[in-house]
Amino acid sequence: MAFVVIAASCADSSKNFSDTFKADWMKSCQNQAGVNLDKNKAKRYCQCSLEIVMDRYKNEDEARAAIPTMSVNQVQQILVLPCMK
Repeated sequence: MAFVVIAASCADSSKNFSDTFKADWMKSCQNQAGVNLDKNKAKRYCQCSLEIVMDRYKNEDEARAAIPTMSVNQVQQILVLPCMK
Protein backbone atom coordinates (compact mmCIF):
# COMPACT_ATOMS: atom_id res chain seq x y z
CA MET A 1 0.00 0.00 0.00
CA ALA A 2 2.85 2.41 0.80
CA PHE A 3 4.31 1.81 -2.65
CA VAL A 4 1.06 2.89 -4.29
CA VAL A 5 1.02 6.12 -2.28
CA ILE A 6 4.67 6.84 -3.05
CA ALA A 7 4.22 6.02 -6.74
CA ALA A 8 1.17 8.23 -6.99
CA SER A 9 2.91 11.14 -5.31
CA CYS A 10 5.93 10.74 -7.59
CA ALA A 11 3.73 10.68 -10.68
CA ASP A 12 2.22 14.04 -9.69
CA SER A 13 5.51 15.73 -8.80
CA SER A 14 5.83 17.34 -12.24
CA LYS A 15 2.33 18.84 -12.02
CA ASN A 16 1.89 22.30 -10.58
CA PHE A 17 -1.68 23.25 -9.73
CA SER A 18 -2.24 25.51 -6.75
CA ASP A 19 -4.93 24.95 -4.18
CA THR A 20 -6.37 28.29 -5.29
CA PHE A 21 -6.69 27.09 -8.89
CA LYS A 22 -8.39 23.89 -7.75
CA ALA A 23 -10.79 25.72 -5.42
CA ASP A 24 -11.62 28.31 -8.09
CA TRP A 25 -12.22 25.56 -10.67
CA MET A 26 -14.56 23.71 -8.33
CA LYS A 27 -16.48 26.83 -7.32
CA SER A 28 -16.93 28.09 -10.88
CA CYS A 29 -17.76 24.64 -12.24
CA GLN A 30 -20.28 23.88 -9.50
CA ASN A 31 -22.00 27.23 -10.02
CA GLN A 32 -22.41 26.43 -13.72
CA ALA A 33 -23.14 22.70 -13.41
CA GLY A 34 -25.55 23.30 -10.53
CA VAL A 35 -28.00 24.83 -13.00
CA ASN A 36 -28.62 21.39 -14.54
CA LEU A 37 -27.39 18.92 -11.91
CA ASP A 38 -28.14 18.39 -8.24
CA LYS A 39 -25.42 19.46 -5.81
CA ASN A 40 -23.80 16.02 -5.38
CA LYS A 41 -23.75 15.25 -9.10
CA ALA A 42 -22.34 18.70 -9.86
CA LYS A 43 -19.55 18.16 -7.32
CA ARG A 44 -18.65 14.75 -8.79
CA TYR A 45 -18.75 16.13 -12.32
CA CYS A 46 -16.53 19.08 -11.39
CA GLN A 47 -14.01 16.89 -9.54
CA CYS A 48 -13.84 14.65 -12.60
CA SER A 49 -13.27 17.55 -14.98
CA LEU A 50 -10.59 19.01 -12.68
CA GLU A 51 -8.78 15.67 -12.66
CA ILE A 52 -8.86 15.61 -16.47
CA VAL A 53 -7.42 19.13 -16.61
CA MET A 54 -4.65 18.22 -14.17
CA ASP A 55 -3.83 15.04 -16.12
CA ARG A 56 -3.88 16.81 -19.48
CA TYR A 57 -1.81 19.90 -18.62
CA LYS A 58 1.50 20.36 -16.79
CA ASN A 59 0.37 23.34 -14.75
CA GLU A 60 -2.41 25.84 -14.26
CA ASP A 61 -0.82 28.41 -16.58
CA GLU A 62 -0.83 25.90 -19.42
CA ALA A 63 -4.44 24.96 -18.65
CA ARG A 64 -5.54 28.59 -18.46
CA ALA A 65 -3.94 29.28 -21.85
CA ALA A 66 -5.32 26.18 -23.58
CA ILE A 67 -8.89 25.81 -22.34
CA PRO A 68 -10.24 29.14 -23.69
CA THR A 69 -8.92 28.25 -27.15
CA MET A 70 -10.82 24.94 -27.25
CA SER A 71 -13.88 24.66 -29.45
CA VAL A 72 -17.22 23.79 -27.88
CA ASN A 73 -16.90 20.33 -29.40
CA GLN A 74 -13.45 19.84 -27.85
CA VAL A 75 -14.72 20.90 -24.43
CA GLN A 76 -17.62 18.47 -24.77
CA GLN A 77 -15.39 15.58 -25.86
CA ILE A 78 -12.57 16.19 -23.38
CA LEU A 79 -14.16 17.65 -20.26
CA VAL A 80 -17.89 17.01 -20.31
CA LEU A 81 -18.71 13.60 -21.77
CA PRO A 82 -16.13 11.58 -19.79
CA CYS A 83 -17.53 13.03 -16.57
CA MET A 84 -21.21 12.50 -17.31
CA LYS A 85 -21.15 8.74 -16.76
